[in-house]
Amino acid sequence: MLLLVLEGLGLIAAAFAISFIVGGCGEHRERTAATAPATNEASTVATATAVAPSSPGSPTRESQENDPVVDVDSLPPEVTAAVGDTLVTPGAAVEITAEASIDATELVLWDGIGRRQSFVYDLKGKVWRTYYRVPMKSVNRLALSVTAKSQGGRWRRVWVFLDVQRPSEVAEPLPSPTSQP
Repeated sequence: MLLLVLEGLGLIAAAFAISFIVGGCGEHRERTAATAPATNEASTVATATAVAPSSPGSPTRESQENDPVVDVDSLPPEVTAAVGDTLVTPGAAVEITAEASIDATELVLWDGIGRRQSFVYDLKGKVWRTYYRVPMKSVNRLALSVTAKSQGGRWRRVWVFLDVQRPSEVAEPLPSPTSQP
């Protein structure tokens, strides 16, 4: 009985090894990246090409982190967000501003507990703005996500952290030792 179990495990291991070897065939892909010399000091032109597998009918794969970028639309928008003062009290309204690249078409704020709210683009200031009301029953530190989306479906998320200070936690000034009667 033990011999049959060992023989079965050996056959399974052999089948797994063969499928691993055969599955790797035809998956060799060649990637090259070439850079062209800059035409002026302010710009550098970089071109990248990816060579498709040589066997027809091979499945294509999604681009990975180290793959060269072949299209500008495949990049997510760039975004930064800030708040004037990170120390807030429950119930306070806080203005959050964000700067994003020109391909960002929508910016959304979310605290993970309420509803998502959109930013509004300020043409005069060339920034995105929104207001956030700190919940009355909030934790000591709030993490707010700011997500920028492009028309091509790409997105990037950054975080803004708020430190919540309760009114009872505000320290009253201590009388100076020299002013005692």
